[in-house]
Amino acid sequence: MRSYRVLARWMGIPIFWHWSIFLCLPWFYWQSRGIYDTVIMFFSYFLLLAAHELGHAVIAIRRKTNVKSIRLFILHGECHHDETYCEVDDVYIAWGGIFAQLIILFIALFLNIALSALFPWLQPWLKPIFWVFIKLNIITIVFNLIPVAPLDGHKAWRAIPLLKGWLQPKWRQIFLERKRKKKKMLQAESERVTAEIIEKLKRK
Repeated sequence: MRSYRVLARWMGIPIFWHWSIFLCLPWFYWQSRGIYDTVIMFFSYFLLLAAHELGHAVIAIRRKTNVKSIRLFILHGECHHDETYCEVDDVYIAWGGIFAQLIILFIALFLNIALSALFPWLQPWLKPIFWVFIKLNIITIVFNLIPVAPLDGHKAWRAIPLLKGWLQPKWRQIFLERKRKKKKMLQAESERVTAEIIEKLKRK
């Protein structure tokens, strides 16, 4: 923990940052070739990392799981929490960070389009922010969904078998209900035709 510094506290949860996050500054400078853009991209990326981990923390708290701390590194972060009660909680918490990034992505896309149309002169100043919140955001979402530990995809994709197990009884119930209704309709139609035939025979 000597390499960590306390950034802030959120709902009593300490948020730490690691010195390694500054190692991304040369890469941002290589991408932008400007001091202003580099600084803005750095702080935007820092906020994106924090939002991702806070997304995990919010879902963990909603799932009645105690969150101990949040730590931010150069390429990812960690949301330390107690053991979950069930696998479903793990899946929800894993998707929490991705959902937080998706919210930022949609807001950034909307603002980018709106501000480009209304205030085009702001584009050069806002370009580094939207580059992080849109382009880099998409890259990190895809990266985080790789199904390999310790990335979120290791637990997030467990949602598929869980969803199949949850939907299968429902779909089976719907199928059987439709089958029963169809059988009743055929039986009612058969009785109607039989009654018509008997009625015709009686008239003759």
